[in-house]
Amino acid sequence: MIQPREPGSEGMTRGGVVPPSPPLYTTGCAGRISMFSETDDNRYLITLVGVCRFELAEELPSTRGYRRVVPNFTPWRTDLDPQNTEHGTIDRESLIRPLRAYFAARNITTDWDAVAQTPDDRLVVTLAMNCPFEPQERQALLECKSMAELTRAVTTLLEMATTTTPGSEPAKH
Repeated sequence: MIQPREPGSEGMTRGGVVPPSPPLYTTGCAGRISMFSETDDNRYLITLVGVCRFELAEELPSTRGYRRVVPNFTPWRTDLDPQNTEHGTIDRESLIRPLRAYFAARNITTDWDAVAQTPDDRLVVTLAMNCPFEPQERQALLECKSMAELTRAVTTLLEMATTTTPGSEPAKH
């Protein structure tokens, strides 16, 4: 999977004319289908589990309306290493403080004891996957090169989502 740089523009027509495909981000992620279901209107809802990120090496001609790419997995090969220990530790308090504010602002309840027992890397990745961030924000998270960088990015997004200035609306997430 790889996102277009202009989210929401894929497949849109203007006056019956299909515009050229928008450019793609340069980083995507190969995934494994973990669940799917068919809707009443003949669409498929697919859940993917990320396997390995990739850099866009080349875009191939479309086939039956699907864009295709040649991936380069080399820059992200550590994603495939189950022994990858680069995760290290994170500053949990700097993450938990804005997480509490974020959950409070959205009336989300959670088991904070379970959060405290969740391993650092699993906590950060789960937040990155499950918080309703915008597509561009999700792309930035996908492109983080280390767990420390991902933690800082998630923390920043949580802080931004709960920060308001007089006369402004909170960031939408």
